[in-house]
Amino acid sequence: MKSGPGATATALLLMACVVLAAPLAWAQADTTRYPVDDPADIKAGAFFVEYSGLVVPNPSFEAEEARVMGGPERQAEFATAASAMETNLLGRELMRGLDAVRSAALSIRVLRALFREDEAFYQQVGAARHVVRMRDGSERSLPLVNAWRLQRGLARAAARELSTRQGAPQLAGDYVAQAEGAGCPVETGPVQVIQQGRAVEVVRDGRLLAAGVVGESEVVAIANEQRFATITKGPDGARIEAPDRASEIYLGGFGTGDIALFGSNFKSCSLTLARVR
Repeated sequence: MKSGPGATATALLLMACVVLAAPLAWAQADTTRYPVDDPADIKAGAFFVEYSGLVVPNPSFEAEEARVMGGPERQAEFATAASAMETNLLGRELMRGLDAVRSAALSIRVLRALFREDEAFYQQVGAARHVVRMRDGSERSLPLVNAWRLQRGLARAAARELSTRQGAPQLAGDYVAQAEGAGCPVETGPVQVIQQGRAVEVVRDGRLLAAGVVGESEVVAIANEQRFATITKGPDGARIEAPDRASEIYLGGFGTGDIALFGSNFKSCSLTLARVR
């Protein structure tokens, strides 16, 4: 891994899951896993809105991000690091960062559902920790809100730099999705790839199935799949993991005209989007 600000950005984007602690107690240990949100509710165009929200200036959010990054000068260093990244790597960093941002936001929503009173909710959010699991097996812990803002700032730097890269390969068109392996989030059948600049969405009947960005020679995408929260209750309190695992990051080439996507985290599913000719 490179030294300097680029190495810091890369390390902080390797988010695996979120672990929260709640000071409640139960007489007996109990573990419950339940679905969070409904992926069927996510419509086509949602990712384009999310991506644009990172590229378009947002002074209020960016001021929050600068504070947790260490100030405007440090924030600028992350932007400089992003500008030095190869385009494929930049796409990977953006999607990892977005997954971490989504994980933190989902954690906050789970806490809101568990703690309906404002005082209790804000107390829990303030006490919650965001655990970052690194590739080497080590962990780093940050306050949840700080981690959310930091990851959002890193994703913003990557998105803005990526948006300036010209000459994105054009992938828009009609395809047939072919899924292989266990637990594939996209069913076999016709799909449409819609593209805006470097951002792409895979849609079917108006529903967003997957979305990502186009690099120089690969697509980096995350499927719109069901997320889960696991709550373990015990005499010493509760452990809340929401989501209880990271999203699969799909990487795929497109040199033949088809798009072949392979999971990079769990590697249990592969998706081939065969262009309709």
